[in-house]
Amino acid sequence: MERKKIFLGELLVKEGLVTEGQLKSALDEQKKTGEILGALLVRMNFVTEDNLAHLLSRYLDVEYVELTSLQIGPEVVKLIPDRLARRYGVIPLEKKGNKLVVAISNPQDAFVIDELRRELGGTEIEPKITTTFNINYALDKLYGSKAELRGLVNAVREEKISKEKIQAGKTTLEEMKDLSDDALTVQFIDRMLVDAVKDRASDIHIEPGKEFVFVRFRIDGVLKDIVAPPRNIHDALVSRIKVMSNLDIAEKRIPQDGKFEREIDSASYDVRVSTLPSIYGENVVMRILSRSSLSLSLDSLGLEGDDGVRFNTLIRRSNGIIFVTGPTGSGKTTTLYTVLESIKSREKNIVTIEDPIEYELEGIVQSQVNVKANLTFSTLLRAIMRQDPNVILVGETRDMETAEVAIRAALTGHLVFSTLHTNDAPGAVTRLTDMGVEPFLIANSTSGVIAQRLARVICPKCKEKILIKPELAKELGIPASSYIYQGKGCENCFKTGYRGRLAVFEIFVIDEEIREMITSRASGVEVKKVARKKGMRTLREAALDKALKGITTLEEVMRVTEKD
Repeated sequence: MERKKIFLGELLVKEGLVTEGQLKSALDEQKKTGEILGALLVRMNFVTEDNLAHLLSRYLDVEYVELTSLQIGPEVVKLIPDRLARRYGVIPLEKKGNKLVVAISNPQDAFVIDELRRELGGTEIEPKITTTFNINYALDKLYGSKAELRGLVNAVREEKISKEKIQAGKTTLEEMKDLSDDALTVQFIDRMLVDAVKDRASDIHIEPGKEFVFVRFRIDGVLKDIVAPPRNIHDALVSRIKVMSNLDIAEKRIPQDGKFEREIDSASYDVRVSTLPSIYGENVVMRILSRSSLSLSLDSLGLEGDDGVRFNTLIRRSNGIIFVTGPTGSGKTTTLYTVLESIKSREKNIVTIEDPIEYELEGIVQSQVNVKANLTFSTLLRAIMRQDPNVILVGETRDMETAEVAIRAALTGHLVFSTLHTNDAPGAVTRLTDMGVEPFLIANSTSGVIAQRLARVICPKCKEKILIKPELAKELGIPASSYIYQGKGCENCFKTGYRGRLAVFEIFVIDEEIREMITSRASGVEVKKVARKKGMRTLREAALDKALKGITTLEEVMRVTEKD
């Protein structure tokens, strides 16, 4: 099949399905996340998946297939094994001689089609186009995963509250209470929580769209589509979750935060709930926290060699500030909890300020931010200073006021830990300066900065060794004869090739030379250059070391770190 090259963004604007402004917003977001443009536009609610698929069908001259109403016999299903169907997101439709007709969401994906052809012993592949929702629906129906949850989706398709009424925001308080107690709604949420725990998901996302409610699990740091029930169940789901979390079910205009506890398979879980109003209704994210699965040993951080020595030297100082930096979800809180657990003793008074308190730590005084009661990071920090602390954890340094109080604590003999959002460790200096903190205060109070990212670990059950491609070796600056590893995908890792995550670190120690550079307002580039000469490994270098040791993949290295 001759593949017709198209520029999706230009095509969507030309057809009037998105505006120039929406396309620009999506492209800006794509630079941050690396997502495929079509999937990103759907997630941002700029275009529906159906419209996108039908448009591509016309322009690529590829037939569109609606899998939800298509009957596919078992003799056809077995033509593509479960492993391949899930790995490549394809559904077998029929066999024509040596040609296999398949449904796929992106018929232009030459890599998937070529790989599928190779895996199937040279069988020619004829693609037809469908939506990701249809693919997931067919995978569950034909190959069995999430069958119970999918059955509940089908059972609620005829919900008694009409789609038009819900979209108009006319559901009454009494109706919402009734919906929250509906047996199918209760079963759906219970099943969703059980499946999330079984799949090792850290978060559940419930995202309302124009026609469907998209349920996604974050597994090993990556979001995965699970089911997409019809739009008319949205109010029932949100109302039920709000009731469980002690939130106001009548309030839909402002964000709300709550929590509830749930026992699943004899283990207790805390579920943190966050709601956010969006164009099609309230978006809900549920974070699943299990105290029993949290490892708080320094060995679990995977720090070795010089990095391990630097890390241990920093955290065992008697005073100064140590910042842990990285984006949301990079494991900063877990690292700080691990540090506190390793240095705590009956001779030390350790006090924390958190928002929220994610896990309870025995032997440590933990305090919770409460903005409504005027208990902010800065006001709590001032109060803690009168509690005779030895070690203080400030969950996040968000503003100049908090930074100044933390610096004062460090300069008066306390050991302070906090977090910042920066791209690398030396960038913490620039971030504090931007807040308005004087460079001499930063230099005299800060002992070091630890930047971190989370990379997925190769599944041990399907791990395989391969020779690196020469062009990739050249780009990463490693020998062309190097061997690397990848996961083929198996039941143990849900066909992803990964199971679990590990942290990679960049440890920036501030010595006298670097203090002088900070005080004299040297640029971040200059500071980083000197730090590297003194032995600091960058995030990219640390991640690459893990890949060469067969712990993670080069794809993960490039996904979670930036080129030095």
